[in-house]
Amino acid sequence: MKKKLHNTNFKEYKSSIFIGAKLFLLLLICLFSLQANAQLSEFTLQITKTDETCPGNGTLNFITTNTTPGATLNYRVYKLPNLVNEIASISASFIGGLSNGTYQIVATQTLSPDFNTQTQEITISNALVPFDISLSSTNAICGNDATITANITSGTAVSYEIISGPVTRPIQTSNVFTALPAGTYQVRVYDNCGEALVETRAVFTTTPEMTIRPIMFPDIELPGCNLITVLHEIHSNNSSIHYPIQYEFTIYPPDNSAPVIIPGVLTSGDPQLWAIYEIIPFYHDQIYSYDLKVTDYCGLIYNVNNNIINQKINLLIAPREADCNNYFLDVQLTKYRGPTTITFTQSPPGFDPIVYNPLFTGILTSSEITFGDETNYVPMGDYTIEITDACGRTTSQSITIEYVELQPTINATQTGGCASTTGNIKIKLPNREFTTATIISAPIEYTGALPQNIANFIVPNDGLQFNNVPAGTYIFILYDTCGYEYTVEATIVNSTNNEVGFNSRPDCEIGKGGVRIRAAANGLVSVIITTAPAGFSQTLPFDVSAEIGTNGNFTMNNFIPGNYTFNTINGCGSAKTLFITVTGYSVTTDEFELFQHCGSFDFFFNHISNSLAGQSFWLQKLDPFTNTWGHPQTNVVYTENTLPNPENSLPLTNNTTLYNLTYTGTFRILKRFETFDNGSTSELKNCLITLKEFDYLGILKIDGLESLTCNGEISDVRVLIDGVPPFAFKIIEKNGQPFFIYNGNSPIFTNLDPAVYKFEVSDGCGVIRTYEFDVALLPPPVFANQLNNFVVCDDSSDDGIENFTLSTLNSQILGNQSPTTYSVSYYETASDANSEINALPEYYSSGNQQIFARVNHPTNLDCFAITDFNLEVKEYPLLNLDRNFSFCDNSNITITADPGYNSYVWSDGQIGKTATFEQPGIYTLTFTKEYENTLCTAKHQIEIKQSNAPKINQITVTDWTDSNNTISVFLENGIGDYEYSIDNVNFQSENTFYGLQTGSYTVFVKDKNGCGPDAEEAVFLLTYPKFFTPNADGYNDFWRIKFSMMEPNMIVYIFDRYGKLITGFGAKDPGWDGTLNGYALPSTDYWFLVKRENGKEHRGHFAMKR
Repeated sequence: MKKKLHNTNFKEYKSSIFIGAKLFLLLLICLFSLQANAQLSEFTLQITKTDETCPGNGTLNFITTNTTPGATLNYRVYKLPNLVNEIASISASFIGGLSNGTYQIVATQTLSPDFNTQTQEITISNALVPFDISLSSTNAICGNDATITANITSGTAVSYEIISGPVTRPIQTSNVFTALPAGTYQVRVYDNCGEALVETRAVFTTTPEMTIRPIMFPDIELPGCNLITVLHEIHSNNSSIHYPIQYEFTIYPPDNSAPVIIPGVLTSGDPQLWAIYEIIPFYHDQIYSYDLKVTDYCGLIYNVNNNIINQKINLLIAPREADCNNYFLDVQLTKYRGPTTITFTQSPPGFDPIVYNPLFTGILTSSEITFGDETNYVPMGDYTIEITDACGRTTSQSITIEYVELQPTINATQTGGCASTTGNIKIKLPNREFTTATIISAPIEYTGALPQNIANFIVPNDGLQFNNVPAGTYIFILYDTCGYEYTVEATIVNSTNNEVGFNSRPDCEIGKGGVRIRAAANGLVSVIITTAPAGFSQTLPFDVSAEIGTNGNFTMNNFIPGNYTFNTINGCGSAKTLFITVTGYSVTTDEFELFQHCGSFDFFFNHISNSLAGQSFWLQKLDPFTNTWGHPQTNVVYTENTLPNPENSLPLTNNTTLYNLTYTGTFRILKRFETFDNGSTSELKNCLITLKEFDYLGILKIDGLESLTCNGEISDVRVLIDGVPPFAFKIIEKNGQPFFIYNGNSPIFTNLDPAVYKFEVSDGCGVIRTYEFDVALLPPPVFANQLNNFVVCDDSSDDGIENFTLSTLNSQILGNQSPTTYSVSYYETASDANSEINALPEYYSSGNQQIFARVNHPTNLDCFAITDFNLEVKEYPLLNLDRNFSFCDNSNITITADPGYNSYVWSDGQIGKTATFEQPGIYTLTFTKEYENTLCTAKHQIEIKQSNAPKINQITVTDWTDSNNTISVFLENGIGDYEYSIDNVNFQSENTFYGLQTGSYTVFVKDKNGCGPDAEEAVFLLTYPKFFTPNADGYNDFWRIKFSMMEPNMIVYIFDRYGKLITGFGAKDPGWDGTLNGYALPSTDYWFLVKRENGKEHRGHFAMKR
């Protein structure tokens, strides 16, 4: 019997057959493929690379060997890590344009239908070198001679070009651009990858400015009998000296013969300071002169004329100090020609020059010779020396050497103490020591035996110090190390001096003064100001004893002028009242005048003030590179606020003219004087005041042009110059074409058309300067700068109206225009500003509004400028932050203000919008918000209260009514904010519950701020039945107080209407059954007394019904 297959099983059967067939087919294919592959040769794959040296220039080369003839090759290229999508599938053996990274190459050899593969990985390295450049330049010195150099800091450059600037340059292989005018350039540099970088460079003009300093004669010995060396230092006034420098001497002989011309050139030298040395004809002991013409690197000519020469052979005999007031001789020669003969035509007895210089022959081959030394000194007396040099020129000099006795210094002082009768004596020799000392006379109080040797009181380097001896007159005999004797008298004055002296000096500030008070003995211990002029800032009396210095002297400054009274006490208790008039610092004369010449200047100053103590005046020069002041010649730097000295400053004499100053730059005259400091700091201080700053540039300079025309196309301009007058002004070009206007010595050119003009100015020294400018581009003579909005913060009223001080904008509107000559006014409308009517007040109250500002020219009433700006009132910042907070005891609270403000500062010092507090109190948060660079500040005050868990101390009740009873809850030391409930659902803030029925209650108390645990306590409201029926029916058979069992110690007493006690029972008893001694009492009213546990009593009555 055949079985019928179930449909499901049949399907599974068919599927199994199908899968088996597929597997068989795949096996056949694999076998066929293996057979086919076996017919292709196993080829090899080799890959070479070039790394990435420029963006995307990496390459791969594929080399295959042992391939099957007739087969084709394909290369699939993948860049790791992506092995899904190839970047190329090619048949060529080369691929380029690759970036650095690791690549996988799958090479497939195909001879249809057969194929086989080879796979390899290779890495193209990153060999990129970053390309970077920096530009350097040299300034334009003489016009178009600036250079720009493109420096390659990384990478390889191949070409360079200037693509923007005053001039452009095509592509070149050199990295240096030459012959450039000053200006701003853009330079493009190409690298070897074809990429380019562009960098901007500003090239400036540095016009060489030199100072040729006055003549100097450096020769000690002349280069020839008829020759002399002259020297002129060359100093750069700005950046550096540029070479070569041509020069020419024109010498005018004293006999008026033909001038001698000597040219020369300096090919190199120091860039800051160099010198022209030249040997020129010498006319001994005759007055003659020469002119020097110096031509700099740019062809600018400097003339130094009328240089006077008046030189001759010179002999100097200098006595030099030896031991014990003796001397030896130093002989020096200048402006001679060696060898020279030297002869002593006069000398003291016993002087033999060979004794004092064994090498002396009478012939001198050097410029100096010495006779004697510190220990071998020459005799005292008269000397005359005559010399004759190789040129036959003779000169002589005489000198007298004589003994000068040293004078001891004597200092005798009384020792301190309120009743001192002793003192100190100090005797000292300058530059010499005492060897012995003897007292030959002393006051009667002196107990030593006379004469007395006191050599033991000689202190090395400090002389005789004889201390703590009786006051009076002493006579000493002393001998020094050279054996000289000195008789010295010294007197110690015995006095008890309680005098107090004072003086007043001007202070450093105009209108202020200082005071010093000194006690003659024992110093001051107290100083009090009792009266002072109106305007004195302290409350009187004013104790100023803190300004008594360690030496006992009182000094104080910064007093306003006027009359003062000082009460003083010295160290001995002596009191003195002083009346002191303080005079403030004042200047009565302050004159200055500068006289400019060619290559030098003179100036005069006269300064008169009442500050004379230690007064001195100094000239200093500013170093613009370090912004420091110093000596105008040596450039030694002066340290600010220190005492100037001849090393760092040039001393000046007041009310005189200083001549022939050849320095250039910015100078100042500094005044120093001494006054009193505050004694707590020091007794004296130095005042340093700059009286005058001025410039001397030494050469002609055109500073620019100034427009004198307010409007219109025709221009009037002024040429601004600095230099030595007289000046001559010209226009020599217009729009690059020859054009001539000679304007004489007037710097103002009128009625000029809009154009580019070249102006030429020459000064009184023959220096010529040119300046080219488009006069149409000159700013007007008056302008008003555009302003940002004037923003202020509203106050707490937040009404949008605030007060504006308009004058605070003046300096911004004026810019560099002087506020003392240009005026600014403000208006609500442009029409008002143009008509100059309805000007606004300085203090203006307004909301948001447009305002117009007008600037008037100081002299031309038709010349003005107008600008506008907005007034803005920013709203008062407000916080959405509660004002009341609380926290539980033994904890803290963290409060966070609204975000979005610039700063937050809490009154307890915390900073930031979030603050943590551990103490209750009132705190203020100050916060700011910035509006257009204006900070608006507001305050927000909060109160933080401390809270704690509730703790019930006592509960009181009023009861004995049916429905009008109360419960009051009292807490123990509660500092929180509490609420109360008798059902734990409905809470109230009041601690008393009213209108309650009798019964059992639980009182609940909790802190509103969550400070727990909550408190709860049971309470009962008592009442009594108004009647009872003791008829043994099981209802109302006993009379008792309801809920009395909650007060176990409660006692109840029952009385009849006559007050007779019937019975009593406790809280746990069942009550009264209406009987007395077992007998039923009649129906009537009865009275009761309840004595409660808390001591309270309650009386009432009820009825019994039978």
